[in-house]
Amino acid sequence: MPTIPYDRPDTDEYAPYYGAYVNQVPAGDLLTILADQMAEIMTLLRPLSEEKASFAYAPGKWTIKQVVGHLIDTERVFSYRLVSFARADPSPLPSFDENAWIGPAQFNDRSLTSLVDELVAVRSASIALVAGLLGVAAAAGVVFARISRPRAGVVFSSVAAIAPYRGGKALMFRVANARRSELIQVQAVVNFSLLKTDGSSREFKQLTLERNDVVFMPTSWTVVHPIDSASPLYSLDRETLIARAPEMFVLLTAVEEVFSQTVHARASYAGDEFVWGARFANINETDEAGVVIKVDVSRLSDVEPVPLPA
Repeated sequence: MPTIPYDRPDTDEYAPYYGAYVNQVPAGDLLTILADQMAEIMTLLRPLSEEKASFAYAPGKWTIKQVVGHLIDTERVFSYRLVSFARADPSPLPSFDENAWIGPAQFNDRSLTSLVDELVAVRSASIALVAGLLGVAAAAGVVFARISRPRAGVVFSSVAAIAPYRGGKALMFRVANARRSELIQVQAVVNFSLLKTDGSSREFKQLTLERNDVVFMPTSWTVVHPIDSASPLYSLDRETLIARAPEMFVLLTAVEEVFSQTVHARASYAGDEFVWGARFANINETDEAGVVIKVDVSRLSDVEPVPLPA
């Protein structure tokens, strides 16, 4: 896809008032920035209930719905100004008073879904306008896909642990949902590879898991492979495992709740990323009733030493 790198305008090219806005725009490809901004906004807004979307932090202040409506109005106004510049229109540009507009717009009477859909449509039109003005209209369709394409947003532990499990041992790793929305119908496929005992080649096997899927993953999931007689790790001790250069490959598939689209995440583990005789530390924070209220994703890879059964 063609890219559109841009240079920031010099400070004498815009009124000082706009400096704070100009400085907020990251460097990079302009079309990608426009699309990624909208994807982030959708991820933030789609999970909100109508009740939350109608919330205002103080009397007389805007609700979330009204803020979204203001974004729609502003996008349209500035797109018109861009067209005026591009067409060399000498007419004075009209101003607008957002506080005067907010009442007649009646954004609070609309559903949040309809407002977000309109915002996406307006931003898509803006992207087409920018792409057309810069002579790369063919890129616009690809960029539109970026707006609606969800990211997996899954974080994997940096280590896999061999820990006690139901009187025996198990290989396990941990994954967490780093999105604001839930992942549903989450499935894991884990393949394991070892050097053959003669070192001539590698052997591969799909690992049997305690459970291959979870209905939804709002926070974290510890994926467990019991090391039983059918496991390729069954007769291996730590030194033998390391000598056979283990590698584990993980594919996670899920449905992203907001977009209802399938997303994929991948991870792999090798060498000293397998920690022998350890279990994952508790990362759940609970309230007085014992209900989990927060998961500390920054500690996802924390392990604690623990003796293994003989």
